Amino acid sequence: MEQRTEIQIYNFQLSVFSFQLFHWHIGTLKKFVSLQINLYKSTILYMAKKIKVKAEVKEFEGKIEELIIQALIEKQGVDIVSIDLKKINHVFFDYFIICSGNSKPHVETLCDFVQETTKRYANTLPKHVEGTTNGEWILLDYFNVVVHIFQPEAREYYKLENLYSDAEIQRIN
Repeated sequence: MEQRTEIQIYNFQLSVFSFQLFHWHIGTLKKFVSLQINLYKSTILYMAKKIKVKAEVKEFEGKIEELIIQALIEKQGVDIVSIDLKKINHVFFDYFIICSGNSKPHVETLCDFVQETTKRYANTLPKHVEGTTNGEWILLDYFNVVVHIFQPEAREYYKLENLYSDAEIQRIN
């Protein structure tokens, strides 16, 4: 009976030791994982600072209308037209840029991308944006450049290209 009790006590002590070892191992593992996460965070922050230092900020030197046209082309704008209105009297802007999108989401994407592109590269946003609620005809007013982004039905109905037929009209695609 005594021998059996000693074995039971030994087994109990062994299980307590195993339990303590297990918790020590888990605690050590948690500390190791925490250290690894902190190391990764430090590395990412270091790399982000390094990248920011290397990034060159270039001043936009081109024409805003060319930047807008490139943004529309990049997002697959349909039937892009640039109308040069500089030689037309009594017009308060230099360019009309007209473009179509295939659907409401496409028109909204074109609008958003033009704004993102002009903000990123020319550090300018439109003075006024109109038509984003229904997405049939969105107008972006960049003061000297007015951008019209239509759904095909609305563009066919309004036919803005015909308003200034005496101006220089350039079809992009």
